[in-house]
Amino acid sequence: MKERVEHVSVDAKLKEKLGGKPLLLSDRQLRIIEYLQSTGYLQNKAFASIFPHVSEDTVLLDLKELIKVGIVKKQGSTKGAKYVLTA
Repeated sequence: MKERVEHVSVDAKLKEKLGGKPLLLSDRQLRIIEYLQSTGYLQNKAFASIFPHVSEDTVLLDLKELIKVGIVKKQGSTKGAKYVLTA
């Protein structure tokens, strides 16, 4: 139950930040956002620890979608890139 409340809370904050647009985020995308909120950034080398049974390409697709909707921005390029929440 606590997890559901946290997910709704994260979703509501993001919805407000994006001007009230409805968001359909996957569980992986929510976990990425929660990780970014707690650590400040995400790098490719952390993918395996967050999602041990998910390929790097799949996580990158989720990040690409979050970038597209304006929740996350990418700093740098290739393997050294950092992903951060937009301000």
